[in-house]
Amino acid sequence: MKLFEGVQFGKTKLLRLGIVLYGFRITLSQLAYAGWPALLTDVFVVGSTFWLAMVIGRRFKLDSHTAALVGAGSAICGAAAVLAAQPVLKAKEHAVSVAVATVVVFGTVAMFLYPLLAGLLFSGGIPDAGQFAWGVFTGGTIHEVAQVAAAGSAVNQTVADVAVITKMIRVILLARFCCFCRGL
Repeated sequence: MKLFEGVQFGKTKLLRLGIVLYGFRITLSQLAYAGWPALLTDVFVVGSTFWLAMVIGRRFKLDSHTAALVGAGSAICGAAAVLAAQPVLKAKEHAVSVAVATVVVFGTVAMFLYPLLAGLLFSGGIPDAGQFAWGVFTGGTIHEVAQVAAAGSAVNQTVADVAVITKMIRVILLARFCCFCRGL
């Protein structure tokens, strides 16, 4: 019984604290570097991805908690968002399993696919503006922080830097998102 209580404590309190502390690694100068394009992209991606997950979930007759957890993981930060949203939604463990598996599989595919797409789109080399834009795209759409870092680094260091900053802005949105989830 003590093991279960320890896992629950780690899943809820420690995970949330870890996400918040990880978000503090971003400096104001890094946020200024990514700027409004990254913030606006992230707000749009989080809102539209969550909405789309709910619509697709209804279409495939998923229960609302599973759809919301898949949406949270896809919109914000993968498995960490799923685990952070679970107690807020009071979702069952099977919904968590489905959501974590979904975001991990799709995020892993994206991690390998995005560098290939960048190579195809920018076969002659990526111009500076293109590197910034590809970094925002990568950080704004891939699920896990590690997947974003790997996909960005596979292109170049500038893309990786912008992608990770953009991704961390999405992570910062997790607390606000969990407040939103209380109403579901």
